[in-house]
Amino acid sequence: MPFLKKNLSAPTPPTTELCHTVADSYHHQLLPFYAQFDQVPPPCIYVACSGGRDSLVLLDSLCQLSHQLNVSLQVLHVNHRLQVSSDDWQQQVEVFCMARGLVCISLTLDWQADCVGQVNEQTARQARYQALANWLAAHHTAAAPPVLVLAHHADDHAETFLLNLCQGTGLRGLVGMRAVSVQHEFGLPLLLWRPLLAISRATISAYADAKALPYVDDPTNVGTHNRRAWLRAQVLPLLKAEFGGWLDNITRTSANLADAEYIVNAQAEQDLAACLLTGDVADWTPTQSRLDIAKIADLPLPRVRALLRLWLAYGQPYAPPQQVITQIVVLLGLAEQSPLSAQSQIHWQGVTVRRYQMTLYRLDAHYASEHARWTDSTRVQAAVAAMLATLEPKPDFYPTFSLRRPHAGECFRRQGKSFHEPLKKLCQRLAIASWQRDLLWVIEHDGQARALWLPQRLIWLAA
Repeated sequence: MPFLKKNLSAPTPPTTELCHTVADSYHHQLLPFYAQFDQVPPPCIYVACSGGRDSLVLLDSLCQLSHQLNVSLQVLHVNHRLQVSSDDWQQQVEVFCMARGLVCISLTLDWQADCVGQVNEQTARQARYQALANWLAAHHTAAAPPVLVLAHHADDHAETFLLNLCQGTGLRGLVGMRAVSVQHEFGLPLLLWRPLLAISRATISAYADAKALPYVDDPTNVGTHNRRAWLRAQVLPLLKAEFGGWLDNITRTSANLADAEYIVNAQAEQDLAACLLTGDVADWTPTQSRLDIAKIADLPLPRVRALLRLWLAYGQPYAPPQQVITQIVVLLGLAEQSPLSAQSQIHWQGVTVRRYQMTLYRLDAHYASEHARWTDSTRVQAAVAAMLATLEPKPDFYPTFSLRRPHAGECFRRQGKSFHEPLKKLCQRLAIASWQRDLLWVIEHDGQARALWLPQRLIWLAA
């Protein structure tokens, strides 16, 4: 018994601690998340390895665990060609992989000669992920998204938290990196797995020293040439000296905020479902979405902002900034602002938000091209014929109808009405937005207007 007590009190070696953490993350974070794609376990895991300390430690631990976890590994190295020693780093990673019988794919970035000196951290990151996504899109054959393993650790997470806090981020930014997430920013959906998020830089360094790993030191990680490097060199030592548990505290705070974000998003999804309009003219293209302003106005303002953020972010790689959300709130008439500063249209990331009567419209980047297609008479003729063919009983003018565009100032009498009204007034009564009216076509038979057509909508006229 004394022997057992002695072992329980002994510190866990960094190699053992780190491997246990990676294995635990695989079983309790990656596999449950990946199960939604009906493919467990993943057929292959791709390890992003720069040759630096963090990624080499990650790769070494996965090599040790590969048989236990029953996973197949491939290594992806991106040569940025931004350092004189970039080729040496590539060779070192390839040698490391060869010694362990691993497949290593090296990808080289090509920069314009006059741009190399101006490449910042964000630009390099974008290019790196794009290169990885492009290669995976060409070589990954599974239906589920490829699993790309990254070596971000607890210190990286804390740095991201502090940077985002200083930049005025919302909940999403303060939550920071997640152990498992799907990234849509680069075309191909990437499932990003970060098994070291609970491991400190100190533990990673101890692991590397214990295993004598031949890692390289990236000079961009030292000094004060960018904000992350400045934070690491100037601020974090002060926090560590003043607050001994700063890293654990930030990690715990971020986890609490993740719970809060989950609750906020769940409520926002319920609110969005309640305010979303479906049917009739909104269904002619998936690039158009509508909200009921009357229902939005019944919600407290914080829930309105959360709803709008979720609605606007659909299909976008980034969440909309607070400024855009504020502009939409003004457009809805839920906040006071000078009439001169109010906007009738709000544009963000290719998305246009417009209001007509008591409806809020979201038109994405494909809307304009899809809109233009419905001004083509041949396409409209086929669409109208297909719609009329589904009706029972079929109208007496099917299939011998003709199409034309409405005339300026033309009046129409709807079926069941005793009066004619100008097209503009008719559109207002039927809540047809101004930007949709150029999609209207008149269906004629024997020279008489029998119906008005919009994509997926018929407005019957009196015979």
